[in-house]
Amino acid sequence: MKTYSSIVVSIVFLALVSLAYAGQLADVTKGVLVHRSADKVVAVTDDALAGKELIAVYYSAHWCPPCRKFTPELVKFYNENKAKYPKFELIFVSSDKTEEAMTGYMTETQMPWLALKYDQRKLAALRSHAASGIPYLIVLDANGNELIAKAKDQDWRPPTTVLPELKELLDKQK
Repeated sequence: MKTYSSIVVSIVFLALVSLAYAGQLADVTKGVLVHRSADKVVAVTDDALAGKELIAVYYSAHWCPPCRKFTPELVKFYNENKAKYPKFELIFVSSDKTEEAMTGYMTETQMPWLALKYDQRKLAALRSHAASGIPYLIVLDANGNELIAKAKDQDWRPPTTVLPELKELLDKQK
């Protein structure tokens, strides 16, 4: 009975967290976003997500071999599509063990997108969408609602399966 109660409390908590952040993704990320500039990570302006309607969130880490394999593919996708779809953005959420590892990973792979500051990587608005494994890629709308995510009966799905669906969403947005 105690386990059942814990599960119910967890589900209610996650539902409340989702409701609390609905309509506020740009607001809850103010002051906590950065980007790579040469070999360092610098803060971005508070309006970095203003006008963005599709926000992909990439959970990854330098120490993760599958992440290191997929990241160049995502960099290529982003570079090919970002200019064509100005209402699209991507945010990296690091699972690295140190801030230096995160910065090194962003530099090494030439990540052109935004990231959560290292000390904010557990921000509830984005962490609540994470899966049980990395690399993981989801797509949210401006309100923080999942548009592309894992199936309800899955804990994770490969990010390579998300890219074609993301491209379809982007094309519909034009």
